[in-house]
Amino acid sequence: MSSSGESVSTPQLYLAMRAKGPNLVFSSVGDRSRHQLWIDGTSRNFDLFLYYYGTEGADFSADAEFFLQRAGTKTENFCHFFRSQTDRIANYENVFIVDDDIVIETASLNRMFDLFDDYRLWLAQPAYTPDSWISWPITQQDPSTVLRFTNFVEVGVMLFRGALLNRVIGAMARSRSGWGLDMVLSHLLGDPTDRIAILDSVPCTHPSRADSEMDRVMSREEMEAEGRQLLDEYRRGDWLQPVIYGSIPIEGEGGRDARPVPGEGTTGGSGRGSKTAQSG
Repeated sequence: MSSSGESVSTPQLYLAMRAKGPNLVFSSVGDRSRHQLWIDGTSRNFDLFLYYYGTEGADFSADAEFFLQRAGTKTENFCHFFRSQTDRIANYENVFIVDDDIVIETASLNRMFDLFDDYRLWLAQPAYTPDSWISWPITQQDPSTVLRFTNFVEVGVMLFRGALLNRVIGAMARSRSGWGLDMVLSHLLGDPTDRIAILDSVPCTHPSRADSEMDRVMSREEMEAEGRQLLDEYRRGDWLQPVIYGSIPIEGEGGRDARPVPGEGTTGGSGRGSKTAQSG
Protein backbone atom coordinates (compact mmCIF):
# COMPACT_ATOMS: atom_id res chain seq x y z
CA MET A 1 0.00 0.00 0.00
CA SER A 2 1.43 3.36 -0.98
CA SER A 3 1.45 6.47 1.24
CA SER A 4 -1.55 7.78 -0.72
CA GLY A 5 -3.58 4.66 0.04
CA GLU A 6 -3.31 3.27 -3.51
CA SER A 7 -2.76 -0.44 -3.91
CA VAL A 8 0.24 -1.31 -6.07
CA SER A 9 1.16 -4.81 -7.20
CA THR A 10 4.90 -5.08 -6.48
CA PRO A 11 5.51 -8.16 -8.70
CA GLN A 12 4.04 -6.26 -11.63
CA LEU A 13 6.39 -3.34 -11.01
CA TYR A 14 9.24 -5.80 -11.26
CA LEU A 15 7.93 -7.26 -14.52
CA ALA A 16 7.75 -3.78 -16.06
CA MET A 17 11.52 -3.59 -15.77
CA ARG A 18 11.72 -6.45 -18.25
CA ALA A 19 9.92 -4.64 -21.03
CA LYS A 20 8.78 -6.62 -24.07
CA GLY A 21 9.61 -3.75 -26.41
CA PRO A 22 9.42 -0.02 -26.96
CA ASN A 23 5.61 0.10 -26.94
CA LEU A 24 3.10 0.71 -24.17
CA VAL A 25 -0.67 0.21 -24.00
CA PHE A 26 -2.27 2.24 -21.21
CA SER A 27 -5.88 1.95 -20.10
CA SER A 28 -8.03 3.00 -17.17
CA VAL A 29 -10.22 -0.05 -16.66
CA GLY A 30 -13.46 -0.86 -14.87
CA ASP A 31 -15.17 -4.07 -13.93
CA ARG A 32 -16.43 -4.64 -17.51
CA SER A 33 -13.06 -4.06 -19.15
CA ARG A 34 -12.31 -5.93 -22.37
CA HIS A 35 -8.53 -5.59 -22.04
CA GLN A 36 -8.05 -9.37 -21.84
CA LEU A 37 -8.79 -9.50 -25.58
CA TRP A 38 -5.65 -7.41 -26.11
CA ILE A 39 -3.45 -10.10 -24.51
CA ASP A 40 -4.87 -13.25 -26.07
CA GLY A 41 -1.72 -15.36 -25.69
CA THR A 42 -0.12 -14.24 -28.94
CA SER A 43 3.43 -12.94 -28.62
CA ARG A 44 3.22 -9.17 -28.20
CA ASN A 45 5.51 -6.21 -28.80
CA PHE A 46 4.03 -4.03 -26.04
CA ASP A 47 3.64 -3.78 -22.30
CA LEU A 48 0.25 -3.27 -20.67
CA PHE A 49 -0.29 -0.75 -17.88
CA LEU A 50 -3.68 -0.74 -16.15
CA TYR A 51 -5.26 1.69 -13.73
CA TYR A 52 -8.31 0.12 -12.10
CA TYR A 53 -11.19 2.47 -11.22
CA GLY A 54 -13.84 -0.22 -10.66
CA THR A 55 -15.83 -0.85 -7.51
CA GLU A 56 -16.06 -4.65 -7.40
CA GLY A 57 -12.50 -5.30 -6.27
CA ALA A 58 -11.30 -6.95 -9.48
CA ASP A 59 -7.61 -7.86 -9.50
CA PHE A 60 -6.18 -7.56 -13.00
CA SER A 61 -2.56 -7.48 -11.84
CA ALA A 62 -1.78 -10.81 -13.52
CA ASP A 63 -2.78 -9.31 -16.88
CA ALA A 64 -0.41 -6.36 -16.84
CA GLU A 65 3.18 -5.27 -16.35
CA PHE A 66 1.86 -2.52 -14.07
CA PHE A 67 -1.39 -2.43 -12.10
CA LEU A 68 -2.69 0.32 -9.85
CA GLN A 69 -6.05 0.75 -8.15
CA ARG A 70 -7.07 4.41 -8.39
CA ALA A 71 -10.39 6.17 -8.94
CA GLY A 72 -10.49 8.55 -11.89
CA THR A 73 -11.21 8.92 -15.58
CA LYS A 74 -8.85 7.79 -18.33
CA THR A 75 -7.28 11.21 -18.78
CA GLU A 76 -7.00 11.81 -15.03
CA ASN A 77 -5.32 8.46 -14.52
CA PHE A 78 -2.98 8.83 -17.48
CA CYS A 79 -1.87 12.25 -16.23
CA HIS A 80 -1.24 10.72 -12.81
CA PHE A 81 0.79 7.95 -14.40
CA PHE A 82 2.72 10.38 -16.62
CA ARG A 83 3.71 12.59 -13.70
CA SER A 84 4.33 9.92 -11.07
CA GLN A 85 6.13 7.37 -13.28
CA THR A 86 8.36 9.67 -15.33
CA ASP A 87 11.31 7.29 -15.47
CA ARG A 88 9.10 4.34 -16.36
CA ILE A 89 7.25 6.02 -19.23
CA ALA A 90 10.55 7.29 -20.65
CA ASN A 91 11.37 3.67 -21.56
CA TYR A 92 8.66 3.65 -24.24
CA GLU A 93 8.88 5.11 -27.72
CA ASN A 94 5.16 4.76 -28.44
CA VAL A 95 2.19 5.02 -26.07
CA PHE A 96 -1.36 3.88 -26.88
CA ILE A 97 -4.00 5.39 -24.58
CA VAL A 98 -7.15 3.36 -25.12
CA ASP A 99 -10.64 3.01 -23.66
CA ASP A 100 -11.25 -0.24 -21.81
CA ASP A 101 -14.22 -1.21 -24.00
CA ILE A 102 -12.31 -1.26 -27.29
CA VAL A 103 -12.32 -4.65 -29.04
CA ILE A 104 -8.97 -5.43 -30.67
CA GLU A 105 -6.70 -8.48 -30.64
CA THR A 106 -3.00 -8.79 -29.85
CA ALA A 107 -1.94 -9.33 -33.47
CA SER A 108 -3.68 -6.12 -34.53
CA LEU A 109 -2.04 -4.17 -31.74
CA ASN A 110 1.36 -5.52 -32.77
CA ARG A 111 0.66 -4.49 -36.37
CA MET A 112 -0.56 -1.07 -35.24
CA PHE A 113 2.73 -0.31 -33.51
CA ASP A 114 4.72 -1.60 -36.50
CA LEU A 115 2.83 0.67 -38.91
CA PHE A 116 3.24 3.62 -36.59
CA ASP A 117 7.01 3.13 -36.67
CA ASP A 118 7.20 2.31 -40.37
CA TYR A 119 5.59 5.60 -41.34
CA ARG A 120 7.27 7.63 -38.58
CA LEU A 121 3.95 8.91 -37.30
CA TRP A 122 3.44 11.25 -34.36
CA LEU A 123 -0.20 10.47 -33.60
CA ALA A 124 -2.56 7.79 -34.93
CA GLN A 125 -5.53 5.56 -34.23
CA PRO A 126 -6.79 2.20 -35.48
CA ALA A 127 -9.83 2.75 -37.72
CA TYR A 128 -13.25 1.75 -36.44
CA THR A 129 -15.10 -1.19 -37.98
CA PRO A 130 -18.43 -0.36 -39.69
CA ASP A 131 -20.39 -1.95 -36.83
CA SER A 132 -18.79 0.40 -34.27
CA TRP A 133 -20.36 3.35 -32.54
CA ILE A 134 -18.90 6.11 -34.70
CA SER A 135 -19.11 9.77 -33.73
CA TRP A 136 -16.91 10.99 -36.59
CA PRO A 137 -17.40 9.35 -40.03
CA ILE A 138 -13.75 9.97 -40.89
CA THR A 139 -12.73 7.33 -38.32
CA GLN A 140 -14.61 4.46 -40.04
CA GLN A 141 -12.35 1.97 -41.78
CA ASP A 142 -11.53 2.42 -45.47
CA PRO A 143 -10.63 -1.14 -46.53
CA SER A 144 -8.82 0.09 -49.65
CA THR A 145 -6.03 1.82 -47.73
CA VAL A 146 -3.27 0.97 -45.30
CA LEU A 147 -3.69 4.34 -43.65
CA ARG A 148 -5.00 7.86 -44.26
CA PHE A 149 -3.17 11.02 -43.25
CA THR A 150 -5.46 13.33 -41.32
CA ASN A 151 -5.69 16.07 -38.70
CA PHE A 152 -8.01 14.09 -36.42
CA VAL A 153 -7.68 11.15 -34.02
CA GLU A 154 -10.58 10.13 -31.78
CA VAL A 155 -9.91 10.43 -28.07
CA GLY A 156 -10.78 6.80 -27.23
CA VAL A 157 -7.87 5.35 -29.22
CA MET A 158 -4.89 7.74 -29.18
CA LEU A 159 -1.48 6.39 -30.20
CA PHE A 160 1.31 8.88 -29.47
CA ARG A 161 5.00 9.15 -30.18
CA GLY A 162 6.22 9.12 -26.58
CA ALA A 163 8.62 12.02 -27.07
CA LEU A 164 5.68 14.28 -27.95
CA LEU A 165 3.51 13.62 -24.92
CA ASN A 166 4.89 16.72 -23.22
CA ARG A 167 3.18 18.81 -25.90
CA VAL A 168 -0.29 17.47 -25.09
CA ILE A 169 -0.24 16.55 -21.41
CA GLY A 170 -1.33 20.06 -20.34
CA ALA A 171 -4.47 19.90 -22.46
CA MET A 172 -5.14 16.35 -21.30
CA ALA A 173 -4.97 17.50 -17.68
CA ARG A 174 -7.70 20.06 -18.44
CA SER A 175 -10.03 17.48 -19.96
CA ARG A 176 -11.41 15.16 -17.30
CA SER A 177 -13.89 13.60 -19.73
CA GLY A 178 -11.70 13.75 -22.84
CA TRP A 179 -14.30 15.80 -24.70
CA GLY A 180 -12.71 18.35 -26.98
CA LEU A 181 -9.25 16.83 -26.68
CA ASP A 182 -9.38 15.35 -30.18
CA MET A 183 -10.18 18.85 -31.45
CA VAL A 184 -6.86 20.28 -30.24
CA LEU A 185 -4.28 17.50 -30.60
CA SER A 186 -3.30 18.32 -34.18
CA HIS A 187 -2.89 21.98 -33.27
CA LEU A 188 -0.67 21.12 -30.31
CA LEU A 189 1.54 19.04 -32.61
CA GLY A 190 1.93 21.88 -35.12
CA ASP A 191 -0.80 20.82 -37.57
CA PRO A 192 1.33 18.41 -39.65
CA THR A 193 -0.17 16.93 -42.82
CA ASP A 194 1.76 13.66 -42.91
CA ARG A 195 2.41 12.67 -39.29
CA ILE A 196 -1.13 11.96 -38.03
CA ALA A 197 -3.03 8.98 -39.42
CA ILE A 198 -6.01 6.67 -39.21
CA LEU A 199 -4.72 3.11 -39.58
CA ASP A 200 -7.26 1.31 -41.77
CA SER A 201 -5.37 -1.97 -41.96
CA VAL A 202 -5.65 -2.49 -38.18
CA PRO A 203 -9.31 -1.82 -37.33
CA CYS A 204 -10.89 -2.09 -33.91
CA THR A 205 -14.49 -2.10 -32.71
CA HIS A 206 -15.95 0.67 -30.58
CA PRO A 207 -19.08 -0.66 -28.84
CA SER A 208 -22.30 1.26 -28.43
CA ARG A 209 -22.43 4.36 -26.23
CA ALA A 210 -24.92 2.45 -24.11
CA ASP A 211 -21.88 0.66 -22.66
CA SER A 212 -20.05 3.89 -21.71
CA GLU A 213 -18.85 4.26 -18.12
CA MET A 214 -18.20 8.00 -18.56
CA ASP A 215 -21.93 8.76 -18.45
CA ARG A 216 -21.89 7.59 -14.84
CA VAL A 217 -19.15 10.09 -13.97
CA MET A 218 -20.26 13.28 -15.73
CA SER A 219 -23.43 14.46 -17.42
CA ARG A 220 -23.38 15.03 -21.18
CA GLU A 221 -23.87 18.76 -20.52
CA GLU A 222 -20.80 18.84 -18.27
CA MET A 223 -18.73 17.04 -20.89
CA GLU A 224 -19.77 19.45 -23.62
CA ALA A 225 -19.02 22.47 -21.44
CA GLU A 226 -15.58 21.07 -20.68
CA GLY A 227 -14.95 20.51 -24.39
CA ARG A 228 -15.98 24.07 -25.29
CA GLN A 229 -13.65 25.44 -22.63
CA LEU A 230 -10.76 23.41 -24.05
CA LEU A 231 -11.49 24.73 -27.56
CA ASP A 232 -11.61 28.29 -26.28
CA GLU A 233 -8.24 27.87 -24.59
CA TYR A 234 -6.32 26.11 -27.34
CA ARG A 235 -8.13 26.97 -30.58
CA ARG A 236 -9.89 30.24 -29.66
CA GLY A 237 -13.20 28.45 -29.95
CA ASP A 238 -12.54 27.33 -33.53
CA TRP A 239 -14.15 23.94 -34.24
CA LEU A 240 -11.77 21.60 -36.06
CA GLN A 241 -12.89 20.33 -39.48
CA PRO A 242 -11.52 16.77 -39.84
CA VAL A 243 -9.66 16.40 -43.15
CA ILE A 244 -7.98 13.57 -45.08
CA TYR A 245 -4.73 14.86 -46.59
CA GLY A 246 -3.73 11.68 -48.38
CA SER A 247 -3.59 7.91 -48.12
CA ILE A 248 -1.45 4.84 -48.66
CA PRO A 249 -3.40 2.36 -50.82
CA ILE A 250 -3.14 -1.33 -49.99
CA GLU A 251 -1.29 -2.08 -53.22
CA GLY A 252 1.08 0.85 -52.66
CA GLU A 253 2.45 -0.12 -49.27
CA GLY A 254 6.22 -0.03 -49.30
CA GLY A 255 9.08 -0.39 -46.88
CA ARG A 256 10.17 1.71 -43.96
CA ASP A 257 9.69 5.43 -44.29
CA ALA A 258 12.96 7.35 -44.38
CA ARG A 259 11.53 10.66 -43.17
CA PRO A 260 13.06 12.12 -39.97
CA VAL A 261 11.77 11.33 -36.51
CA PRO A 262 9.93 13.97 -34.43
CA GLY A 263 12.06 16.99 -33.70
CA GLU A 264 14.17 16.58 -36.84
CA GLY A 265 11.63 17.38 -39.54
CA THR A 266 9.04 20.01 -40.41
CA THR A 267 5.29 20.04 -39.99
CA GLY A 268 4.56 20.39 -43.67
CA GLY A 269 4.37 17.90 -46.51
CA SER A 270 1.63 16.00 -48.21
CA GLY A 271 2.53 12.48 -47.17
CA ARG A 272 3.50 9.46 -49.25
CA GLY A 273 0.94 8.53 -51.85
CA SER A 274 -1.17 11.53 -50.95
CA LYS A 275 -4.35 12.42 -52.73
CA THR A 276 -6.26 15.68 -52.82
CA ALA A 277 -7.21 16.78 -49.32
CA GLN A 278 -10.85 16.14 -48.48
CA SER A 279 -13.12 16.71 -45.51
CA GLY A 280 -14.24 13.85 -43.36
